[in-house]
Amino acid sequence: MLNGFRCPDGRDVSVVECLSNKACSRKCLPTVFRIGILLKNQYRDPNTISVTNLTGPCMRKVFWEKVRPYHIEPTKRYSSLRGSLLHEIIALVAEQSYQGDDELCKVINDFTSNLLVEKTFRRPINGISLGGTIDLYNKKSEEIIDLKTIAFSNGILKEQSARQEHIAQVNLYAHLLRGNGFPVKKLRIAYISMNDVFLTGETYEIVRKLKAGIKKTTVKIADVPLWSEQETIAYIEPRIKILHDALASCGKLPAGVDEESGWICAWCPFNSECNASKKSKQEEPENGK
Repeated sequence: MLNGFRCPDGRDVSVVECLSNKACSRKCLPTVFRIGILLKNQYRDPNTISVTNLTGPCMRKVFWEKVRPYHIEPTKRYSSLRGSLLHEIIALVAEQSYQGDDELCKVINDFTSNLLVEKTFRRPINGISLGGTIDLYNKKSEEIIDLKTIAFSNGILKEQSARQEHIAQVNLYAHLLRGNGFPVKKLRIAYISMNDVFLTGETYEIVRKLKAGIKKTTVKIADVPLWSEQETIAYIEPRIKILHDALASCGKLPAGVDEESGWICAWCPFNSECNASKKSKQEEPENGK
């Protein structure tokens, strides 16, 4: 539950204080961006379990975001806002009515009429409702395209594959679509930097200027595997039960990140509490003694 913003100087202030500039250090994002971040975070239903809640690297962070008031640093949320801006543009393109009898309007309308953009679907999993918002689904090709904004393309090009949590995420979207009557034949993820778009399943020629001269490299980004229903359920069931039970009872904390994903802790608003809970758990006597 978003409670306010954390200033660059370390102070926690209310949203009103921040946006009215009463406590502004003027080393943060412009006000219009901070309002955008507020809108993106403020109206999430804490009782809803979403696809991204289950596929992120830290379920403990998800739990605390739903049950605890917290403050966020606007600069650390800019990347998610940047992604939202892209989604808004895509939605505008897809939902726009292109009026006219010329060939261009016909071509555009034929394409956009087959799209589902920014649509939310739900499907029950053992009595627990799972929800998710699809970026793009093409009814004609029965294809999902998930959009991801990235600062740099180096990691994707080096691994030549989508990130594992993104593969899981788009497969869970496919599960939601199938449960609502939309067949899925192909999954794709579009990684969008400020300069390029890299789509899974495609081959790219990367040109780099080095001191020794121009170096050209051909990179094929692997297709996203389409999981079976059995594989998808096996992924969802234990995760959704852990998070649902924790939220229902505010009881046992879900697991935190592993060592390989520990870098995300620096961006987490619950970093100090999480470290404290790990420490107290280590110091807790066995059998309550």
